[in-house]
Amino acid sequence: MIDRLRIEPISDVADFEQCEAVQRQVWTMSETEIVPVHLLRASVHKGGLILAAWDNQEMVGFVFGFLGRRADGRLVHHSHMAAVIPAYQGKGVGLALKIAQAKEVAAQGIDLITWTFDPLEARNGHFNLNLLGGIVRTYLVNFYGAMKDGLNLGLASDRFEVELWPGTERVRTRLAQSPPDELARPAAQILAADWQDDLPRPPEVLLPLPAAPFLVEIPARFQTIKRHDLELAKAWRLYFRQMCQAAFPASFAVTALHRIPESVENSDPQRVFYLFEPVPPDATG
Repeated sequence: MIDRLRIEPISDVADFEQCEAVQRQVWTMSETEIVPVHLLRASVHKGGLILAAWDNQEMVGFVFGFLGRRADGRLVHHSHMAAVIPAYQGKGVGLALKIAQAKEVAAQGIDLITWTFDPLEARNGHFNLNLLGGIVRTYLVNFYGAMKDGLNLGLASDRFEVELWPGTERVRTRLAQSPPDELARPAAQILAADWQDDLPRPPEVLLPLPAAPFLVEIPARFQTIKRHDLELAKAWRLYFRQMCQAAFPASFAVTALHRIPESVENSDPQRVFYLFEPVPPDATG
């Protein structure tokens, strides 16, 4: 399927209208939450980038980002949205779009791409850290405020901010070859969940930070927990927020997501862990 797709920048109003249609398929969001044609057009007109994946004349996914500036003055490309329609999910379309985005941004002379994702969505952690080579050292509390779509309703919209440095060996290696399904799991202290009735529960007490590196367990199926026990989902949100708020100021970064069992085909793993470690020397520009 990937072989027959084409990925290219778009700048036409009719194409932006297809971006709206893709958003409606991917997220159960209201019309007021969809990024509209006029904003997409204005962003691209002034230096933003939208790459669309096409299967013949059908848009099956896109990535949308724009130029930004960090507090230290460094210019970045902030990737605000990535979407793949349900029939094409899990087939490598999202990965192909992000690889194409990294190449386009590097060609513009920008050496850093950032974006956000929910840290308790384990599949996104695997995609962003393991497959693309991103790192995380910023935790954003309730970043988007109250969200009404099906994935976020009822929870604070806490987010990881991913840093992807396309010029580093870490990222070049991941993007130039078939990315590993799993990375070597280091010997590290494990901060495990408390398992009751087949549901992982966060530790009741936040322990002092271990020596580096260390692994922190999160739910493998966070949406399942949210559907069955919203209060438990809120407890996980608060626990992991507090963990990151302690670890990131102490110069730790999240660099990988590890799964047990380590080879799982077409299903969620039973247990997943984020790796916290000092920022590797080759992780940033």
